[in-house]
Amino acid sequence: MGFYFQKALGAMLDVPGILITVILVLLFFTWKKKSSCRHFLLFLAIFTYLLSSGWVAKILEPEYPETRKPPSPPQAIVVLGGGSLRGNNAHLPGPYSMLRLNKAFTLWKEGKPLLILSGGSPWGEKVPSEARAMQAVLRAWGVPEEKMLLEEHSRTTWENAREVAQKVRELGIKSLYLVTSGVHLKRALLAFGHFLPEVSIYPVSAHPAYDRDPLSFEDFLPSLKAFVAIAQIFHEELGYLPYWLRLRF
Repeated sequence: MGFYFQKALGAMLDVPGILITVILVLLFFTWKKKSSCRHFLLFLAIFTYLLSSGWVAKILEPEYPETRKPPSPPQAIVVLGGGSLRGNNAHLPGPYSMLRLNKAFTLWKEGKPLLILSGGSPWGEKVPSEARAMQAVLRAWGVPEEKMLLEEHSRTTWENAREVAQKVRELGIKSLYLVTSGVHLKRALLAFGHFLPEVSIYPVSAHPAYDRDPLSFEDFLPSLKAFVAIAQIFHEELGYLPYWLRLRF
């Protein structure tokens, strides 16, 4: 019992649980005041809890496309950048990029096809591209320079697909793995399918937005991990809509 109490207390004192705690304290001290204020605070507490709960993340998380085994080894693996970290004269792939790289590297070791690293520099030309940051990691893991091709101009998923499509056609590639975060696959497949309708694209989820395990006690506590997962899910659904409308109208 002590363990669960400690976990629950820690969750309510950590971000974002501390926000719920503060709102509940305010609700306690304003209970005798106007009902509209009480109702607003109660709604805010419930809303914050729902946005930061693992069980909600598991309900909202979509089913990802399964990785289909191609009939023959694909000619390339496309890895989409997922952000980078900058500071102290260093430029490193962010956590999502690292997860995508790890998955792509595992696939690459099976047949060692060409790795196409896609990701520009959305913050200006003076900052190294995401593709170059990913290349440095793969080079350290032992991938030869000639097995990597960089696409350094894209800033969005749509541009990822457009720029990579040009390189894929130039090389005569007819099949490829598309590696990105699971929650990002729906949008990425829509864009890549539009620009490369003649190419066999095999989607690969590098990681889920949230744990896919059965519900546990932890899933009913507010957590930053669940909040980030839910934010990702909403972000991707909102990002998918303009792409879908763009191709329909």
